[in-house]
Amino acid sequence: MANPNEGFVYLILEMPQQPGQDAAFYKVGQCRDNCQNRVGQLQTGNPRRLRLIGQHAVRNMTEAERWLHRQLANYTSTLGGGTEWFYVQKAHVNNVLIANFNEMIRQYGIAIGGSPQHCFLPTYEPHELDNLLHN
Repeated sequence: MANPNEGFVYLILEMPQQPGQDAAFYKVGQCRDNCQNRVGQLQTGNPRRLRLIGQHAVRNMTEAERWLHRQLANYTSTLGGGTEWFYVQKAHVNNVLIANFNEMIRQYGIAIGGSPQHCFLPTYEPHELDNLLHN
């Protein structure tokens, strides 16, 4: 990426410990290039499995990440992790987490690889959310 502000904003799910749990922790962050490497760095020392569920190239990763953090402020974890971890009930994944991530893409996203389109995150049906959280 030519612009030093360009990079990726990602969304990571921390898999719940308990089967049937209806909420989970999510991390919103930024990385220069390989978001999967960032998952590996975060996985070290974390007993729960982490899964990258979204990433998108953005014009200014710091601004895009801050914007998304502000939108999710009501869901900020009170168990640590600063402003980067969010605790979201399964019922709010689509209308809060996914909707705001996709709006961040609309506002800050850049198409990469010659593609004219952005890759928006899908919304999940209830059974798909169960699979996401527990598989």
